[in-house]
Amino acid sequence: MGKDPAVLFFISDWLTSTSEMDADVRGWYLNLLLHNYDKGSLPNDIEKLAVLAGVKFSEYKRFKQVFEQVFKHKFEQNSEQRLSNPRTNEILRNREMFLDKRSSAGKLSYFLKYLRSKHGAELRKKGFEKFVKDNADLLSEIDLKNEHMLEHLFEHLFELYRNENESKNIDSNLN
Repeated sequence: MGKDPAVLFFISDWLTSTSEMDADVRGWYLNLLLHNYDKGSLPNDIEKLAVLAGVKFSEYKRFKQVFEQVFKHKFEQNSEQRLSNPRTNEILRNREMFLDKRSSAGKLSYFLKYLRSKHGAELRKKGFEKFVKDNADLLSEIDLKNEHMLEHLFEHLFELYRNENESKNIDSNLN
């Protein structure tokens, strides 16, 4: 999946978390958050952070003080010894899950459309479309542009569906 070109910006979170900051500090903080969104984490080095924040040479001493008093509490050190903002990470994880779900839904929709056009009779068999939807995770690694692969997946799913239904019929006949 490519890099997301946008950032979800929660205005109330921003206003609440920065209400007591001076304008220059808010600007530095915003730059650090944006770099955190872009890279996933930040270097744990005050000079590199100052560069990322856009701190002027004449402001460096103030930035160091602000970092120790304010920013240090807004970022956590991760297992790679880098810094990240917990709220930013939560938003990134939720966004990734949303995009994955949307991608999966799109793949399923495309595959069902393909099945309707090529295998409409089989798809109309009782419960087969639901079976396909229930096994949509199989689509995650499939190249939807490869018709041979789509056919192979259809055959695999239809075989699994038949086997499952045959075993249900055998079980119901035994009872």
